[in-house]
Amino acid sequence: MPRYTTLTDYVNTQIEKFDIPDTEKNRSKLRIKFTRELKRLGYWDTAEKKVIGRNETRLFSDEQLNHLSIEVEPYLLKQGNVDIEELEEYRQNFENYIEEVRNQTNESYQQQLEAEQYEPPKVTKREAMEVMLTALFEKFFEPLDIEQWNKDKATTHFSELSDMTDTDYILACMRLNNPTTSYTRRKKHHHTESQR
Repeated sequence: MPRYTTLTDYVNTQIEKFDIPDTEKNRSKLRIKFTRELKRLGYWDTAEKKVIGRNETRLFSDEQLNHLSIEVEPYLLKQGNVDIEELEEYRQNFENYIEEVRNQTNESYQQQLEAEQYEPPKVTKREAMEVMLTALFEKFFEPLDIEQWNKDKATTHFSELSDMTDTDYILACMRLNNPTTSYTRRKKHHHTESQR
């Protein structure tokens, strides 16, 4: 049974995924762009329709939206705050890695996988520092976005080789590589106490 998504939900997902400033203007820009592409791909006129409230809403299948995502990805990267060069560099590295793994004999790949299973990831200095600095941190920042962090860790942990060039996987890796900027947000109003 395929899943169906409304255009609004799809817009929300892309805004989050590509770190696009969430403004009314950007929302309508994306909506127009996506509608145009869906028409071009022939999905718009054939879309299932469902009445939600008073409006008739079109629904698109995962397969259609995956196709749309491939078409609009370059556009979304330009709109968002993702470093495109860094993204490409990651993609290149993963492609090289995949190539390397495929070139290894199956046996040595199995051995490598087994070895990795017995080597749990270690706490990094950076993570330890962040824990020590919690008290200071909470004075200036909103709580960490642990949910997104965990999601990113899961995305990279459970990915197959073939997923490594997917944008979701690469964005997760980029966020994990810059946890201090990716999962933190400064508090809007911070008044330092007057010095005694």
